[in-house]
Amino acid sequence: MDERKLQACPEFEAVLEDYVTDELSGAERESVAAHLQTCSACAVMVESALSGRSILRFAGEAAADPGPFFTRRVMARISALNERPAAESSFWKPLEIFARRAVWASAGAVALLVMYVNLSGTSSQPQVAQVRQNEPTGLFSDPTTVPANRDETFLTITDVRHGE
Repeated sequence: MDERKLQACPEFEAVLEDYVTDELSGAERESVAAHLQTCSACAVMVESALSGRSILRFAGEAAADPGPFFTRRVMARISALNERPAAESSFWKPLEIFARRAVWASAGAVALLVMYVNLSGTSSQPQVAQVRQNEPTGLFSDPTTVPANRDETFLTITDVRHGE
């Protein structure tokens, strides 16, 4: 029978739980027992409630001690499971090695380029073109030398004689 279609009789639905937990008086208990012999829906409901109680009673019991080597067995099984994916990923290992070598080679090439630029004697500061003396300079004259620090830059900008 389909248990979803079975429903307890409305007049006995309230007392079935008390019947299962054995909380009914003698006359009420006999009345419910007589009804259960004639009503299959209520009988199925009581049986499922009783089996559910026995399952829950069993689930509440404490488990036995697993023994002194339980941890070692579990860890051995875990490591065995971890070794399988390592063997399966062996396809990617050569690609990982190639990628590492490419990264290290690129880093080495960048380091060599930086050393070459530093040791070649070329200046890292931009070169300022020399101002020709016979060209018109406009309102402000361009400096012929690059200021060495901020103070010289400030003095060049604030010079009221404009280089005269």
